[in-house]
Amino acid sequence: MTCTWHLHFGRCQVAPALGMSHYRCAILQREKQVMFTPDIPLRRQLSSPPVTPWLASDSLHRSILLIDIEGYSRPPRTNLIRGRLRESLYLLLDNAIGRLELAASQYEVKDEGDGVLVLFRPDVPKNRLLHPLITDLVQGLVSHNLTAPEREQMRLRVVVHAGELLSDEHGYFGEDLDEAFGLVNSDSLRACLAATTKPLVLLVTERIYQGIVKHEPVGIDPAIYQQVEVSVKEKEISAWLQIPP
Repeated sequence: MTCTWHLHFGRCQVAPALGMSHYRCAILQREKQVMFTPDIPLRRQLSSPPVTPWLASDSLHRSILLIDIEGYSRPPRTNLIRGRLRESLYLLLDNAIGRLELAASQYEVKDEGDGVLVLFRPDVPKNRLLHPLITDLVQGLVSHNLTAPEREQMRLRVVVHAGELLSDEHGYFGEDLDEAFGLVNSDSLRACLAATTKPLVLLVTERIYQGIVKHEPVGIDPAIYQQVEVSVKEKEISAWLQIPP
């Protein structure tokens, strides 16, 4: 039985028959929907997290990939150029994540205007976010910039983190997610990208470095990471910087 929700009247026809509220009936129907369809490109799969039966006090572990485009709002970039930058970023990210061969249910994507947030579920190995994902993203970015007009060339600040998040009907939130946003927008990471000609700088948190990087999984070299202290909202956060070759 399907809940038919009437926008004009704000209620459904099925809820009374099931002995439940219209609101609960609508939630149950949303839970049955698949957020991401493998046949649809990643850039078309943007959605807020689904309404779930979890309470906001339930902890959800997620790996966090946060990407931000340098100088997205600066002149001479127009709205048209910004749209092309976004399209290019989603295409590059779509290709990089596609190489991981994940199921649609294993990650969720949220548009951030001048960047992208991707949350990976616990069954996705964290080392694969660094290699091959970041490796492929860098290669795609280099190729893109070789042929793109100057205003459409991109340079990216990237943060990889992991932690415990909460979720409600409005989305995900939590201290670990705040920390990732603080790092990707920090003056330190902006300065690192400004000081190099490379198209991407990567910052991983202490948790990622100690749990993944230092153990030298395939494709990851701890020797090319540099420990840094990053100021985020009057707090010093220890992290590890890599500027991919």
